[in-house]
Amino acid sequence: MTNPSKLDARYGRKQQSATSRRWAIIIPAIVAIALVATWYFWANPNKFGQLVSGEATAHNVIDAEHISVSFSVTAEPGRAVACAIKAQDLGFNVVGWKVFEYPASDQPTRAFTEQVLTVRKAVTGLVADCWLT
Repeated sequence: MTNPSKLDARYGRKQQSATSRRWAIIIPAIVAIALVATWYFWANPNKFGQLVSGEATAHNVIDAEHISVSFSVTAEPGRAVACAIKAQDLGFNVVGWKVFEYPASDQPTRAFTEQVLTVRKAVTGLVADCWLT
């Protein structure tokens, strides 16, 4: 039977100290905790913070240079809101974009219809993003 200490000497292996074994566990644990914390704040699974959302409900192509977009905005009552509305063509290119601002309201959900000027004929209008102002 082979003696483990002779094999270690033969192949140049050294016994790890308790400190290096400890660091070999601590460093990956810190990295894992940092990754989980980063994901948690990025993904926001508990929906903390101030939330606002906008959703397009309809659009109407007026002519080659205008589109009308109807949408609803849900936000905290008493907070002013801004929404970016975009128009897209058949190739999903943005052909129109405008930011609309709305004053604070007591209603959590409100509906709006806005016109967006386009550089080419649009086929759809969407809510790109909404935020509290």
